[in-house]
Amino acid sequence: MTKKLTVLTILAVLIVSVVGGVFYVNAQAVTGTTYDERPIGLNNPIKGSPAAPITVTEFGDFMCPACYTFQSDIMPELEPYIERGQVQFQWVNLMLFGQESLLAGYASRSVYDQAPETYWDVHEALFQTIHHSQEPLTEERLSALIESMETIDTETFEDDLSNQRLFGDLEQDALLAETFAIDRTPTVFVNNRKIDDPFDVNQLIKAIEHEL
Repeated sequence: MTKKLTVLTILAVLIVSVVGGVFYVNAQAVTGTTYDERPIGLNNPIKGSPAAPITVTEFGDFMCPACYTFQSDIMPELEPYIERGQVQFQWVNLMLFGQESLLAGYASRSVYDQAPETYWDVHEALFQTIHHSQEPLTEERLSALIESMETIDTETFEDDLSNQRLFGDLEQDALLAETFAIDRTPTVFVNNRKIDDPFDVNQLIKAIEHEL
């Protein structure tokens, strides 16, 4: 009898240890730094429904090679969540690569200001134009990029690039990055959780699923 109880006790301890280990692993599965609030931009480009319960925010730079990789390799993994209305994707310009970053930032903001419905097409086109060419990014190249788009007034676009009319919008992006101590691109949040490694798809999806 005593032997049976001992065996049962050992089994019980093992089961509790295993179950406890599972709970521990699950608790640790969603990693990252959490903040009191999520990053909320002022009139920033949003992909998906504004009513989506989860906001994935990328602090990015069009000139950043890693941001291009995120756009091409990671964004397709987020698209199903966006299409189902579970996730809205927010882009925040964080210009770390000099004058060309600033120019791309003005271009993206001008397009969004004129025609939000066209923005994400230009967002993708900007990345493609920049990272599939060795040529410097210039106002002329940007104008050529949007000249065939009927929703964009070329004269206004070129004016925005040269007169920096939308500097205030980019300044707000910089202030938002400063608030969250962001100093590299891409930096990605799922709601108020900063993801440790934005290229770890599993961690990113776990963070999204955790919020659903």
